[in-house]
Amino acid sequence: MAATAEDRISSLSDDILHRILSFNTTKDAVTASTLSKRWVDLWHTIPFLNFTNNKLLHNSESILRFNLFVCSVLLSRSTVGGSINSFHLDVRYDNRKHLDSLITPNLNIWLKLIVKRQLNHLNLHLSFNDVYDENSIFYVRPKLPNSIFSCKTLVVLNLSCFDVKGFSFSNIEFGFPSLKTLHLTNISFNDDENFMLLLAGCSVLEDLKVCKVFFDVQKEVEECQMAESLSLSKLIRADITYFWSEFPIKALFNSKFLRMQKQLYYYYELPIFHNLTHLVIIDQQCF
Repeated sequence: MAATAEDRISSLSDDILHRILSFNTTKDAVTASTLSKRWVDLWHTIPFLNFTNNKLLHNSESILRFNLFVCSVLLSRSTVGGSINSFHLDVRYDNRKHLDSLITPNLNIWLKLIVKRQLNHLNLHLSFNDVYDENSIFYVRPKLPNSIFSCKTLVVLNLSCFDVKGFSFSNIEFGFPSLKTLHLTNISFNDDENFMLLLAGCSVLEDLKVCKVFFDVQKEVEECQMAESLSLSKLIRADITYFWSEFPIKALFNSKFLRMQKQLYYYYELPIFHNLTHLVIIDQQCF
């Protein structure tokens, strides 16, 4: 009689199994729960939620199915407790037809649930497979849920394709005291001063990447007091390209790695970069 194969993986601790599952999407982690009784409840407590590599959501039915899956996962977490260390959402929609009815409202609900769970890493990437130019200031982007700005535990924030509007960064309660990495791609703000106030609220920021950031209103350099006083003293790496305004380069004085477009320093005096070891200057025109 052949010997029964020993299931050594299931004998591992929950922490190790969580780590193994973290390399997969949440959908695959849920599927893995069918492997054995030992795995049934593991996905309820995994601290890494990864909703990526999804097929193009092309109609209301596919969007509803996806929304229901995400909601079921998050609601299951609310019953068992535990922190959510990382939340990664990367979805491509066929068009913006359901933006206001099925996409933005659900995104608001999801973010309200996860920001209360000691969230450290947040990656949100939405895109649309339509004819509009996503590099344009007139491109219609989903509104970023304001609940994100109440999350004091964030260490990494990576956003792509959002309107950051309807929130006052001058609010005395705003701040990301633990945020070390901030990456913004294809993001629109009300004005450049709000963007500067966002940076000012990141007191320990080490890694800043800004690409294709737009503003509805641009203030004159002399009118933007925050630009003059902004100082990112902990910053090590800065990558600023396709920025739709004047960037206060002197705020990057502590950087070791600096990549920027040539047009950025037309309006500000360049500081002395005492720690700089890598510099890339790109000759590119803004849109």
